[in-house]
Amino acid sequence: MRKRNLKERNMTNTSINSLTISQLKNIDLAPRKFPLNRKHLFADFVELVSFFSSGPATLNDVLDRYRQEGIRVCPNEKIPNQEIGSDTFEDDDLNELWMKEVFETCEFRQNVLQDAYPYNVNDGLITLSPTLSDRQNLYLMLLLSSNLNYFPDFEAKLTSDFETVSFFSLKSFLPESAIIKRLGAKSDYHGMTSEKIKTLGRDLNVFINEKVIDQNVFGTKERGLDIIGWIPFRDKVPNMVVLYGQCACGKEWYKKQTETRRYETSYFPHFKHIPINTMFIPYALVEDENSFFQQDEIYCLLFERFRILEYLQTPTFFNELETKQILVACIKNIKEFYPFIS
Repeated sequence: MRKRNLKERNMTNTSINSLTISQLKNIDLAPRKFPLNRKHLFADFVELVSFFSSGPATLNDVLDRYRQEGIRVCPNEKIPNQEIGSDTFEDDDLNELWMKEVFETCEFRQNVLQDAYPYNVNDGLITLSPTLSDRQNLYLMLLLSSNLNYFPDFEAKLTSDFETVSFFSLKSFLPESAIIKRLGAKSDYHGMTSEKIKTLGRDLNVFINEKVIDQNVFGTKERGLDIIGWIPFRDKVPNMVVLYGQCACGKEWYKKQTETRRYETSYFPHFKHIPINTMFIPYALVEDENSFFQQDEIYCLLFERFRILEYLQTPTFFNELETKQILVACIKNIKEFYPFIS
């Protein structure tokens, strides 16, 4: 049986490798224009360019991609008022100044994450580490999950595996006595969504508003709740710490922060202690020790890239995910297919 399982796994890995090689040719790394206050998204693009390079990526390599697309990245306020219209501050110079700040964001990640960061950033150069630990591979998986627009062929695998990563991150964050369940792509509950919700309510020992559920919940979608964790008491009274978790990889993740609220307000309305609405996103939002990027759009408990990595010190489960094999195949074949990536 063990030999058969090993053979099946090798066949699966071979299949993934072949699929990845063919899909790698379709990747178009043309830069996207982001609002300039979202420097973390520009930093992600720098890391992607480095990942898909056969050698070090330079500040000018990245800028050239923006120039080719006719994208001016420098904020207008970078131009001193007295110099507007002069030859002193050319667009190229200003764009280079801006890109240096983006590279500094990558350096900040390197300094904070240390051995979890898979790049070496120094003096306008960024290079992928020649050997990668599980946590560094996990970082790369989160990076790819933050940029699904570049990887439509892998999107379903990335989003599904991100739910698994979020599950284990929450499991590591909460005490051992906590109970963590999944309702998303790899649900711990079975049947139609209405039945899943009712079963969850029975597990929580809360009042279940079956009328509201039956009138409003149809199909098999999870209705915004991907992961739930709670810390039970022996008495089973539902006055306890509960975290409702939503996983989101899209750029507009912040619009989903209220999706789990229907559980506390409609399905299980009698909680004596309000559940904590929680978002899991693969983006790196830590700007400094006091703030997040997009801080004025955050109004829930947030697990972003830094926090997820913080609570996954030994992510052995990651080796079982398909995205690990995709990363391995990408890195193994990148030199051969680098010319195809614009």
